[in-house]
Amino acid sequence: MSVLQPEACIWYTICSFVVSARLISKRLTLGAWWRLQLDDYLVILAMITLTGLIAVIHTVEDTNSNLIAPGTDITTWSSEEFQRRVYGSKLRVVAEQLQISCIWLLKASVLIMYSRMTALLRLRIVVTIAGVYIIFSFVIMEVLWFFVWCRPFQQYWAVPANSIQCSVMPNHLRTNVVLNVSSDLILTIIPFPLVAKVQIPLKNRLILGAMFSLGFLTIACAIVSKYQSYNNPYRQRWMIWHRREAFTVMLGANLPLTRPVLQRLFRHEFWAHMNISGEPSSTASQSHLRPPHDYGTGAPIGISTTVTGGLPLLRPPRPPRLQRASPYSISEEYINQRTTPLEILYMTEVSVERSPAAQQITKGDGQECKIAVEETDHSREGRPTSLVTACYHEPREEA
Repeated sequence: MSVLQPEACIWYTICSFVVSARLISKRLTLGAWWRLQLDDYLVILAMITLTGLIAVIHTVEDTNSNLIAPGTDITTWSSEEFQRRVYGSKLRVVAEQLQISCIWLLKASVLIMYSRMTALLRLRIVVTIAGVYIIFSFVIMEVLWFFVWCRPFQQYWAVPANSIQCSVMPNHLRTNVVLNVSSDLILTIIPFPLVAKVQIPLKNRLILGAMFSLGFLTIACAIVSKYQSYNNPYRQRWMIWHRREAFTVMLGANLPLTRPVLQRLFRHEFWAHMNISGEPSSTASQSHLRPPHDYGTGAPIGISTTVTGGLPLLRPPRPPRLQRASPYSISEEYINQRTTPLEILYMTEVSVERSPAAQQITKGDGQECKIAVEETDHSREGRPTSLVTACYHEPREEA
């Protein structure tokens, strides 16, 4: 089934639209194309690998490979048939690497988005651990693929292959499904604590959660794809699920970042309350970072804060001990510019009053300074709550 055939054509068109919407949304948010970030370029590269995957699998369908069903009499094959299957087997190796590259590039782009969303939150630790695991899984899978499972490496396109590990590749399929599904599960679960705290109506929160839940569909497609490759390797059905898995990963990684374009297309109130790209926007930033005394919201400053990722939380995060200028929250005066988040770091109250003198100090000729000091309250972590002083001069009577 090629891109010109119905299913692949529909999937590819939808993915192209979603990726384009994501890039345009980032352009609207950041203000210029040259400001696109690393995760955007990873998505573009993943889209290129997806295009190559579709073309290569279509060729493999027409040429066949070294997947030879038991009982097949290969003595009747011509030399052209052998050459054609060798060529198809090489393309099958390329297709496998293109699919792996596409999926792990999209995992990396999602991780970068999560790192911006959780820059000031404790959840950032989970994102960091997930990143280490995903890098580790990719390296382990590639090392096993190139240097362990099939030796010598040329047997991957030998017709017939000297081992089932070079044709059906059962060990590689098991490794792939375990590492792929486990990393997808981690990436799918990470955003739900943020969705649970976002300050939008329940209906809109459910829609937002549904976008992130596409990861579960991706997991299902990955399991079915490897099941077909393992149990029905000599049929072409596994190729269809190879593409479906890549398509669903592409949609799941990009749909949550299409808010600005969808908001302009449909002009629905729901989209006006969400910004999950991890970047400042003229909608989310202004609505949650306005000083209450200027706009009459009636709430004290600091009660509602937009944290990185544009998700307005019910409670503001604990301020860090040392914080650099951050691009994740901006004020109304500096839309699309990088500034420091609005946060209350420390507040001190001092009260000064006049009171009768408690002691008298003679100072100079004809002057007296009387100072009254009220004992401070050390009940709150040793910090004084008030300091009352009074100093005035009284002329001394001459003898």
